[in-house]
Amino acid sequence: MRKRIIILAIVIMALMIQVIPAFASQENIGGSLNRDGSLVQYWTLRTHTYTGVIRLNLTDNTINYTRLGLRDPNTGVQFTNTEQWDALGWKDFHLSSNGSSTIPQGTRFYFNGRMGACYFWQDNTWAGTLTY
Repeated sequence: MRKRIIILAIVIMALMIQVIPAFASQENIGGSLNRDGSLVQYWTLRTHTYTGVIRLNLTDNTINYTRLGLRDPNTGVQFTNTEQWDALGWKDFHLSSNGSSTIPQGTRFYFNGRMGACYFWQDNTWAGTLTY
């Protein structure tokens, strides 16, 4: 009987671990950045749906690199380190206060973005899948 209870507890814990990420929101996002390299402030407000990482899988990069960070809608201050994509792939956002990638549930945010300066005919768009 005791062995069954232990096995049941392990199964329940395993299910809980797999269910928690299911609460994350996921959406395809993207935008255009200023070709002169100056800051772009996006105005789509998002709310982090669980305590954990906010990550972006960049699937389309600008001509050189894309730099993104998250800013607080109340203060306008960027509260994460700027993440830079020189190539496609996943990056986690980290709190600038302590470097942690664990961001509290309910955190609201906008994106800030920049790219390396380029000529007017070069690609200044980016896109990816955001998990938050």
